[in-house]
Amino acid sequence: METFTRDGEEWARDEHGEFRLSAGSPEPFDEDELSYQPCNAVLKFTMERYGEVRYCGGMARCNFNPDESNRCKHHKGRDNIMAQHHEAFSTGAFVKSYTSLFDKMEPHKRVIAIEMFRNLLAESRYDFECEDVSETVDTSNVDWHDGDEVVVQFPVPKEHETRGKALWFATLEFIKVENIQQKMFEDAMRPENGTTGEREVVVTATEHGKITDMGEHHLNLPLSRIIKDHKNLLNMGGVNLDNDDSAGGETVARQWVVEMDEPDHKPEAEVEPDPFTKHEGA
Repeated sequence: METFTRDGEEWARDEHGEFRLSAGSPEPFDEDELSYQPCNAVLKFTMERYGEVRYCGGMARCNFNPDESNRCKHHKGRDNIMAQHHEAFSTGAFVKSYTSLFDKMEPHKRVIAIEMFRNLLAESRYDFECEDVSETVDTSNVDWHDGDEVVVQFPVPKEHETRGKALWFATLEFIKVENIQQKMFEDAMRPENGTTGEREVVVTATEHGKITDMGEHHLNLPLSRIIKDHKNLLNMGGVNLDNDDSAGGETVARQWVVEMDEPDHKPEAEVEPDPFTKHEGA
């Protein structure tokens, strides 16, 4: 690393560019001490350059306009990145671990998943000889249940375990589909957007501002992949959606999702963690 002095300050140069050696602070900046809202974004390449986490002390754009970013002019671009991360987390569109997906679900969606899984096991052409395992879910932060937790019976297959696991994964993939479709519908309802499946995108930026156009929603691709995976997993588990009788449970499960997205009543039985992934090592 090469160091040099510029305007009385110590600077350095590495493979990523030039930077001030005294930039930022190892602790987040206090708004009360500064009398303005600081950016507090973590500086780029912070560990490589400083050997510790450094926070930005620049003035956030919202100090000048309440509708602007909570980051400074150098870091305001991170807002979009954080929004994308939050969206990916909330929909589960890019989650790789089924255990993580289930553990992070809202309590009422865990109820949906358990009930849907039980229905699919019953519809399958395989006899899984399930054993119920009691699981609890934290409901201390929900307004549709008075207690701090609820108990639900999770069916654990004792026969054809691999095929049973496929149906559990199919259940979670279905929840992903519902989450993504809900997000795309919400985006379509915004005045600047078009129809479901489209989204306003930035084409280019000039000195006069951003130029936007309507483009394909970025969740269309993972949605197509997840729907395909869901069908394949159902087939693996012995549930044939082409048969009207076996498709009934899927219809019921979808109705559960619609009714329970914003629960206004207490379910008779509640759900919880992912006992199946725990027992099967998924």
